[in-house]
Amino acid sequence: MFDGLSRDRLERYIFSLTDDAFSRVVHQAAEGRDISEENLRSISSFCRYAFIGFVMQFFWNGMENDIDESVDRLGTLFDSFLHGALQTAE
Repeated sequence: MFDGLSRDRLERYIFSLTDDAFSRVVHQAAEGRDISEENLRSISSFCRYAFIGFVMQFFWNGMENDIDESVDRLGTLFDSFLHGALQTAE
């Protein structure tokens, strides 16, 4: 599927897609809290890198894992991390 894309191009594409998405999620979760923009960017970046790592590992494993189960587990981890990170950043 990705044989025609260079690794650099694929990584840049994934980063561009996820940067704005994670920023919106973090800002929405932080509404009404007194958290600096710098901390929000750090939290967003951490989530983005974790997600990209998850996707890359899925590709490296030949896309053999149950994607629904893996995404559900990842979603639970993100929710817990985001809650704790926002509390710590306040």
